[in-house]
Amino acid sequence: MGIIKAWLKPTSLKSASGDYTAVVKTYGSLNMIDIVNELKEDGMEFQPETVVDIIQRYCRKAAERVADGYSVNTGLVNMRPTVRGSFRGDAWDEQRHRVRIAVRPSALLRRAAEGAHVELVNQLPPPRAIHSVKDLTTGRTDGSLTRGHVAELRGSYLKIVGSAPAVGIAFRHAETGTIVRLDPTDIALNNPSRLLITIPSTLPPGPYALMLTTQGTSSSQRMLKEPCVITRESITII
Repeated sequence: MGIIKAWLKPTSLKSASGDYTAVVKTYGSLNMIDIVNELKEDGMEFQPETVVDIIQRYCRKAAERVADGYSVNTGLVNMRPTVRGSFRGDAWDEQRHRVRIAVRPSALLRRAAEGAHVELVNQLPPPRAIHSVKDLTTGRTDGSLTRGHVAELRGSYLKIVGSAPAVGIAFRHAETGTIVRLDPTDIALNNPSRLLITIPSTLPPGPYALMLTTQGTSSSQRMLKEPCVITRESITII
């Protein structure tokens, strides 16, 4: 029985019905030679080079026959040719029409999937993060930002979008916990991987955490159910 390990990924989209989805934790890719070498380790008597040559010949012949219009069962998958595109007459147009191969798992592959055991290992780490903070006045990237001037934030999934009241950018004082929110007009550039913000001239100097709150996802057509907070510690306002 196979064992598949999977991460749990929060289902944060408004249209989703459950709390999590599973993301398979892969260990790498195996090619034909890798599998044949495993067969050799299992006691196969044939030379790996001979087996690889036979499999390659088999694959070429199977591809030829499915391209001839046959449905081909390779043992792992069932293949059949299909034609895509609409016709305005009886003429074939290579710009509008395509031959595609439909592939379905065979009974052997389905049984392998049904017999696999899934181990849920942990929650998938979130991909969104602030990778760098740069003061465009001084050029410094050590977290120090100048009041009244522009800072550049780079990272992933940073775009500030959404209608929730918490959506926006704020500074939280590291000692007092006081939160100062930026006005939306202080955001000069609002891209998924890059933000330009103006540091309020009235923000008291000191140590802060920079907090980005957004409902954005990788798709402009989808929004998070609840706002996501991205935090960057060790910010110093000067």
